Amino acid sequence: MNNDKYINLIYKALKGDISAADLSVLKSWEALSLENKKEAEAIRNAWNESEKHDLPFDLDYDQGFEAIQSKIKAQSSQAAKVVEMPTKRRWLKWVASVAVLLVASYFTYNALSDQRVWTEIAAIDKVLETKLPDGSIAWINVGSTLSYPQNFEGEERNINLKGEAFFEVKKNPEKPFIINTGNLEVKVLGTAFNVRDIENEESAQVVVREGKVSVKEMKNENQVLLSKSQKVSLNKNSNKFSKINKGEENTDLNEIAWQRKSLKFTNIKLSEAIDQINQFYQINISIEKEDMRNCEIAGRFKTSTGINKILKDITNNLNIEIEKRDDKNYTLMGGICK
Repeated sequence: MNNDKYINLIYKALKGDISAADLSVLKSWEALSLENKKEAEAIRNAWNESEKHDLPFDLDYDQGFEAIQSKIKAQSSQAAKVVEMPTKRRWLKWVASVAVLLVASYFTYNALSDQRVWTEIAAIDKVLETKLPDGSIAWINVGSTLSYPQNFEGEERNINLKGEAFFEVKKNPEKPFIINTGNLEVKVLGTAFNVRDIENEESAQVVVREGKVSVKEMKNENQVLLSKSQKVSLNKNSNKFSKINKGEENTDLNEIAWQRKSLKFTNIKLSEAIDQINQFYQINISIEKEDMRNCEIAGRFKTSTGINKILKDITNNLNIEIEKRDDKNYTLMGGICK
């Protein structure tokens, strides 16, 4: 919704130049929602802050406000595929000395701060691969969104992730690569790793294929360092990390099977393999015989072949029968460990 009309009314009220009818319209608009009320309060707070500063010159408020509106309207004409997400830098002192900017600070903050054009990519129904401005490559999993600036300015390469993505980061010791998910901050210089932080899941994970990665949880700022083939999970409820013990290796890396397009099992229990398959395909496979759960299996299976083919290949040498109840539920019947 375009709130220019009501912001202009707030501006007039602050100057004491508003009619009774317009004041009634403004109050009704503020009462419509908490968002409207907060917006009005933000503008009034900005005005009050400006009153603390003496200006050495006179300002044309109307002309300044019109100039701000013109700038914002011009920016809105950019291509729809490009999302403007300006970097918010500390400019309050400067703004306070120029009252016309403070009057409409809430409305104009993005327009007047240091501008950087950001691109947002959403993987709706398939995995997407994109090359970032520094030459790094990101694979974005289905249902995930990645946003990054057109150019990496400053001393860091910052991007935002919602969901899951795998990265091959171009090495640059002078300019760390930082991924923000909301729950995690993942910082690297150059490596290959997977980040998973999906909104409705209880944990967030980082898995490193090569190199080293620093992972920080954002609430208490606890931090862990991961090396090649290590992984860490963050419990979003307790904000506690769970990391593979030093010296152990997650050689299968099935957490990134979606990017590798294969599942690999190296002499692991059937129950563990089934747990990983369930997670990858978002299905429920149960094992009928308890003593079959500890049978060891090995092999590499292409995810493109589908769940039916994978289950058949895994159970082929175990004399297991597969009962399909529906597209989401399977039961492994009988079997003999060999």
